Amino acid sequence: MAKKSGDTAEDQNPEVNARRIDDVLGKDGANFYPELPRKTWKDLVNQEFFILDAKIMIAMKSKIHGVESIHDCVLIKARLTSGSDVFTTITSGEVIVNKCKRLIDENAFPIIATLRINKGKYYTFSNE
Repeated sequence: MAKKSGDTAEDQNPEVNARRIDDVLGKDGANFYPELPRKTWKDLVNQEFFILDAKIMIAMKSKIHGVESIHDCVLIKARLTSGSDVFTTITSGEVIVNKCKRLIDENAFPIIATLRINKGKYYTFSNE
């Protein structure tokens, strides 16, 4: 059964644990482990890694191939299974974004995945 508002001590005293929205999301909405190095998506193809955390950014503005566009994207915190360095990466591939939405909804992290290019057309995760 879902908790009702006011059921917990945290509900009664939010000032104890409350954070500021800019501290969580960043001023541009993309504050996602800024202290970690970033790897490019293309450098991760055919690599097996742990996805440790992910964040979906809705309607994010960016330039893809020099063209400005608005799209959903996913920020991923990861570590290669063959290494110990933790990093972040970002992609706006629809298949990956949708899979990460499901993983977030299912609270599935950490999870092992391998980044593949399916039929040379789009990125996907698999374990094959």
